[in-house]
Amino acid sequence: RLFFTVVARMFDEIGEVFTQINDDPTVRVVVLTGNGKHFTAGLDLSSPVGLMSLEAKEVSRRALDIRKNVIALQDSFTAIEKAQQPVIAAIHGVCYGAGIDVISACDIRYASKDVRFSIKEIDVGLVADVGTFPRILHLTGNDSLLRELSYTGRELKADEALRFGLISRIFDSKTTVQEAARKLAKEIAEKSPIALIGIKKILNYSRDHSVSDTLDYVTVWNQAMLQSEDMRESIVAFMGKRKPVYSKL
Repeated sequence: RLFFTVVARMFDEIGEVFTQINDDPTVRVVVLTGNGKHFTAGLDLSSPVGLMSLEAKEVSRRALDIRKNVIALQDSFTAIEKAQQPVIAAIHGVCYGAGIDVISACDIRYASKDVRFSIKEIDVGLVADVGTFPRILHLTGNDSLLRELSYTGRELKADEALRFGLISRIFDSKTTVQEAARKLAKEIAEKSPIALIGIKKILNYSRDHSVSDTLDYVTVWNQAMLQSEDMRESIVAFMGKRKPVYSKL
Protein backbone atom coordinates (compact mmCIF):
# COMPACT_ATOMS: atom_id res chain seq x y z
CA ARG A 1 0.00 0.00 0.00
CA LEU A 2 1.21 3.48 -0.84
CA PHE A 3 0.67 6.23 1.74
CA PHE A 4 1.26 9.93 1.21
CA THR A 5 4.72 10.77 2.55
CA VAL A 6 6.72 13.96 3.02
CA VAL A 7 9.56 14.21 0.50
CA ALA A 8 12.49 16.62 0.51
CA ARG A 9 10.98 19.21 -1.82
CA MET A 10 7.82 19.37 0.28
CA PHE A 11 9.70 20.76 3.26
CA ASP A 12 10.77 23.74 1.16
CA GLU A 13 7.32 24.09 -0.37
CA ILE A 14 5.56 24.15 3.00
CA GLY A 15 7.76 27.02 4.13
CA GLU A 16 7.37 28.86 0.83
CA VAL A 17 3.58 28.49 0.75
CA PHE A 18 3.05 29.69 4.30
CA THR A 19 5.43 32.61 3.79
CA GLN A 20 3.30 33.62 0.79
CA ILE A 21 0.10 33.14 2.77
CA ASN A 22 1.45 35.32 5.56
CA ASP A 23 1.97 38.16 3.08
CA ASP A 24 -1.40 37.76 1.34
CA PRO A 25 -3.94 40.34 2.64
CA THR A 26 -6.86 38.38 1.16
CA VAL A 27 -6.25 35.25 3.27
CA ARG A 28 -8.02 35.30 6.65
CA VAL A 29 -7.82 31.63 7.72
CA VAL A 30 -6.08 28.49 6.43
CA VAL A 31 -7.37 24.89 6.45
CA LEU A 32 -4.59 22.31 6.17
CA THR A 33 -5.67 18.79 5.23
CA GLY A 34 -4.85 15.80 3.03
CA ASN A 35 -6.63 14.78 -0.16
CA GLY A 36 -5.73 11.09 -0.04
CA LYS A 37 -6.69 8.20 2.19
CA HIS A 38 -4.38 9.46 4.95
CA PHE A 39 -3.14 12.79 6.26
CA THR A 40 0.49 11.63 5.95
CA ALA A 41 2.58 8.57 6.75
CA GLY A 42 5.52 10.84 7.58
CA LEU A 43 8.94 11.21 6.04
CA ASP A 44 9.80 9.38 2.82
CA LEU A 45 13.09 7.72 3.76
CA SER A 46 13.98 7.20 0.09
CA SER A 47 14.09 10.98 -0.26
CA PRO A 48 17.45 12.76 0.34
CA VAL A 49 16.02 14.58 3.36
CA GLY A 50 15.74 11.22 5.10
CA LEU A 51 19.30 10.07 4.43
CA MET A 52 22.62 10.84 6.09
CA SER A 53 25.04 12.79 3.92
CA LEU A 54 27.74 10.56 2.46
CA GLU A 55 29.97 13.38 1.25
CA ALA A 56 33.67 12.86 1.85
CA LYS A 57 34.01 15.38 4.66
CA GLU A 58 35.43 14.95 8.12
CA VAL A 59 32.92 14.58 10.94
CA SER A 60 32.73 18.18 12.19
CA ARG A 61 32.08 19.55 8.71
CA ARG A 62 29.44 16.92 8.03
CA ALA A 63 27.87 17.87 11.36
CA LEU A 64 27.68 21.52 10.32
CA ASP A 65 26.04 20.55 7.02
CA ILE A 66 23.48 18.42 8.84
CA ARG A 67 22.82 21.21 11.35
CA LYS A 68 22.19 23.66 8.50
CA ASN A 69 19.75 21.25 6.85
CA VAL A 70 17.87 20.52 10.09
CA ILE A 71 17.44 24.24 10.82
CA ALA A 72 16.07 24.75 7.30
CA LEU A 73 13.53 21.97 7.91
CA GLN A 74 12.56 23.46 11.26
CA ASP A 75 12.08 26.89 9.68
CA SER A 76 9.75 25.41 7.05
CA PHE A 77 7.33 24.05 9.64
CA THR A 78 7.74 27.06 11.92
CA ALA A 79 6.38 29.13 9.01
CA ILE A 80 2.99 27.54 9.76
CA GLU A 81 3.15 28.78 13.33
CA LYS A 82 4.45 32.21 12.31
CA ALA A 83 1.77 32.80 9.68
CA GLN A 84 -0.40 35.64 10.95
CA GLN A 85 -3.58 33.78 9.99
CA PRO A 86 -5.10 31.01 12.14
CA VAL A 87 -4.32 27.57 10.69
CA ILE A 88 -6.80 24.71 11.18
CA ALA A 89 -5.61 21.13 10.67
CA ALA A 90 -8.27 18.64 9.50
CA ILE A 91 -6.67 15.24 10.10
CA HIS A 92 -7.80 11.80 8.97
CA GLY A 93 -6.33 8.32 8.69
CA VAL A 94 -2.63 7.97 9.44
CA CYS A 95 -0.67 10.94 10.82
CA TYR A 96 2.87 9.77 11.52
CA GLY A 97 6.26 11.37 12.11
CA ALA A 98 6.55 14.61 10.18
CA GLY A 99 2.76 14.82 10.21
CA ILE A 100 2.94 15.38 13.97
CA ASP A 101 5.44 18.18 13.36
CA VAL A 102 3.01 19.79 10.92
CA ILE A 103 -0.14 19.62 13.04
CA SER A 104 1.63 20.74 16.21
CA ALA A 105 2.47 24.02 14.44
CA CYS A 106 -1.22 24.61 13.64
CA ASP A 107 -3.60 26.65 15.79
CA ILE A 108 -6.51 24.20 15.91
CA ARG A 109 -6.61 20.46 15.29
CA TYR A 110 -9.76 18.54 14.29
CA ALA A 111 -9.61 14.79 13.57
CA SER A 112 -11.77 11.99 12.18
CA LYS A 113 -12.51 9.03 14.45
CA ASP A 114 -10.28 6.72 12.35
CA VAL A 115 -7.17 8.85 12.90
CA ARG A 116 -3.96 7.21 14.14
CA PHE A 117 -1.10 9.36 15.40
CA SER A 118 2.46 8.14 15.97
CA ILE A 119 5.77 9.80 16.82
CA LYS A 120 7.35 7.29 14.45
CA GLU A 121 10.93 8.57 14.42
CA ILE A 122 12.01 6.10 17.13
CA ASP A 123 11.35 3.20 14.72
CA VAL A 124 13.86 4.53 12.20
CA GLY A 125 16.50 5.51 14.76
CA LEU A 126 15.80 9.23 14.69
CA VAL A 127 15.10 11.93 17.25
CA ALA A 128 12.10 14.04 16.20
CA ASP A 129 13.78 17.37 15.48
CA VAL A 130 11.34 19.55 13.53
CA GLY A 131 9.04 20.62 16.37
CA THR A 132 7.20 17.65 17.87
CA PHE A 133 8.80 17.60 21.32
CA PRO A 134 8.66 21.27 22.34
CA ARG A 135 5.30 21.98 20.74
CA ILE A 136 3.44 18.85 21.86
CA LEU A 137 4.62 19.30 25.44
CA HIS A 138 3.36 22.89 25.45
CA LEU A 139 0.08 21.85 23.83
CA THR A 140 -0.73 18.99 26.18
CA GLY A 141 1.29 19.50 29.35
CA ASN A 142 1.51 15.70 29.73
CA ASP A 143 5.23 14.96 29.96
CA SER A 144 4.73 11.33 30.96
CA LEU A 145 2.52 10.38 28.01
CA LEU A 146 4.68 12.33 25.56
CA ARG A 147 7.70 10.34 26.71
CA GLU A 148 5.80 7.07 26.44
CA LEU A 149 4.71 7.83 22.88
CA SER A 150 8.17 9.07 21.89
CA TYR A 151 10.05 6.10 23.38
CA THR A 152 7.72 3.48 21.87
CA GLY A 153 6.26 5.00 18.70
CA ARG A 154 2.92 3.42 19.60
CA GLU A 155 -0.23 4.66 17.91
CA LEU A 156 -2.48 7.20 19.56
CA LYS A 157 -6.11 6.94 18.48
CA ALA A 158 -8.70 9.71 18.35
CA ASP A 159 -10.30 9.30 21.78
CA GLU A 160 -6.94 9.22 23.57
CA ALA A 161 -5.65 12.13 21.48
CA LEU A 162 -8.69 14.14 22.60
CA ARG A 163 -8.01 13.34 26.26
CA PHE A 164 -4.33 14.10 25.71
CA GLY A 165 -5.23 17.56 24.41
CA LEU A 166 -3.66 17.05 20.99
CA ILE A 167 -6.99 17.58 19.19
CA SER A 168 -10.08 19.55 20.17
CA ARG A 169 -12.86 17.65 18.35
CA ILE A 170 -13.55 14.27 16.72
CA PHE A 171 -15.72 13.69 13.63
CA ASP A 172 -17.11 10.61 11.93
CA SER A 173 -15.13 10.68 8.70
CA LYS A 174 -12.65 12.47 6.47
CA THR A 175 -15.53 14.30 4.79
CA THR A 176 -17.13 15.52 8.01
CA VAL A 177 -13.87 16.63 9.60
CA GLN A 178 -12.98 18.64 6.50
CA GLU A 179 -16.46 20.16 6.33
CA ALA A 180 -16.25 21.11 10.01
CA ALA A 181 -12.83 22.70 9.51
CA ARG A 182 -14.10 24.75 6.57
CA LYS A 183 -17.18 25.81 8.54
CA LEU A 184 -14.99 26.93 11.44
CA ALA A 185 -12.65 28.73 9.04
CA LYS A 186 -15.59 30.62 7.54
CA GLU A 187 -16.78 31.66 11.00
CA ILE A 188 -13.32 32.85 12.03
CA ALA A 189 -12.81 34.65 8.69
CA GLU A 190 -15.77 36.90 9.49
CA LYS A 191 -13.98 38.27 12.55
CA SER A 192 -11.65 41.26 12.60
CA PRO A 193 -8.37 40.35 10.87
CA ILE A 194 -6.53 42.81 13.09
CA ALA A 195 -7.91 41.14 16.22
CA LEU A 196 -7.11 37.66 14.87
CA ILE A 197 -3.49 38.61 14.22
CA GLY A 198 -3.21 40.06 17.72
CA ILE A 199 -4.76 37.03 19.41
CA LYS A 200 -2.41 34.63 17.63
CA LYS A 201 0.62 36.80 18.38
CA ILE A 202 -0.25 37.06 22.08
CA LEU A 203 -1.06 33.35 22.48
CA ASN A 204 2.21 32.34 20.81
CA TYR A 205 4.14 34.85 22.91
CA SER A 206 2.52 33.71 26.16
CA ARG A 207 3.60 30.11 25.53
CA ASP A 208 7.26 31.07 25.87
CA HIS A 209 7.02 33.90 28.43
CA SER A 210 5.76 34.60 31.93
CA VAL A 211 2.33 36.03 32.70
CA SER A 212 3.93 39.35 33.63
CA ASP A 213 5.92 39.55 30.39
CA THR A 214 2.83 38.66 28.35
CA LEU A 215 0.75 41.35 30.04
CA ASP A 216 3.43 43.89 29.18
CA TYR A 217 3.51 42.64 25.58
CA VAL A 218 -0.26 42.83 25.10
CA THR A 219 -0.29 46.32 26.61
CA VAL A 220 2.21 47.55 24.02
CA TRP A 221 0.32 45.72 21.26
CA ASN A 222 -3.00 47.29 22.19
CA GLN A 223 -1.57 50.80 22.35
CA ALA A 224 -1.89 50.73 18.58
CA MET A 225 -4.59 48.14 18.01
CA LEU A 226 -7.20 49.76 20.26
CA GLN A 227 -7.15 52.60 17.74
CA SER A 228 -7.90 50.32 14.78
CA GLU A 229 -10.63 50.86 12.21
CA ASP A 230 -11.80 47.32 12.97
CA MET A 231 -12.68 48.17 16.55
CA ARG A 232 -14.71 51.19 15.48
CA GLU A 233 -16.50 49.10 12.83
CA SER A 234 -17.29 46.40 15.41
CA ILE A 235 -18.89 48.91 17.78
CA VAL A 236 -20.89 50.68 15.03
CA ALA A 237 -22.11 47.33 13.66
CA PHE A 238 -23.15 46.16 17.12
CA MET A 239 -25.07 49.38 17.77
CA GLY A 240 -26.69 49.15 14.34
CA LYS A 241 -27.55 45.46 14.79
CA ARG A 242 -25.72 44.43 11.63
CA LYS A 243 -22.75 42.25 10.77
CA PRO A 244 -19.45 44.15 10.72
CA VAL A 245 -17.56 44.47 7.44
CA TYR A 246 -13.79 44.61 7.81
CA SER A 247 -11.24 45.88 5.31
CA LYS A 248 -8.47 43.70 3.94
CA LEU A 249 -5.16 43.92 5.70
